[in-house]
Amino acid sequence: MFARRSPAINAEWLAVSVGLIGIAFGIFTALMMSWLVAKPIDQLHAASDAVSRGDLDVELGPAAAGRADEFGRLLGEFDHMVHELRDKEKLRQTFGLHVGRRAAEQILARDPGLSGVEEEITVMFVDMRSWTARASASTPGDVWK
Repeated sequence: MFARRSPAINAEWLAVSVGLIGIAFGIFTALMMSWLVAKPIDQLHAASDAVSRGDLDVELGPAAAGRADEFGRLLGEFDHMVHELRDKEKLRQTFGLHVGRRAAEQILARDPGLSGVEEEITVMFVDMRSWTARASASTPGDVWK
C-alpha cells in the first residue's frame, strides 16, 4: 500500500521459490536427523545379532562410543558388556579345563568375588597297589595307555 509494486517481482514465483526452499530444507533436516538416529540403532542391532549368535568379537569402535549423545553412551555400555562377556567366557573356559565344566558353572553362578567362600569338602585319594612306583618309573604316555 505504501510502496509501489515493482514490475520485476512476481509474487507467485516468489511464493513458490520460498516454498520449495522450505520443503528442501525440511527434507534435508529430516534425512540428517534420521541418519543420526538410524545409524547407531542399525549398528547396535547388527552387533546384538552377532552376540546372540555367540560372536563375542564384536566391537562398535571408539567413533560410535565417542558420540556425545545418548546413543554414544548406549553404544559404549554395549561395548563394555561385550568385553565383560568375553572375559567371563574366557574365565569359564579356563575354569572348565581345571575343575570341570559343571563345577566352573556353579562357581561362576555364585561369583563370590575376591573375598572367596569357606566350605567343607571331602577329597578322596586312591592309590592302587604299586601304582605310584609304576607311574614314577614310566613316561606319561605309557601310564595312560
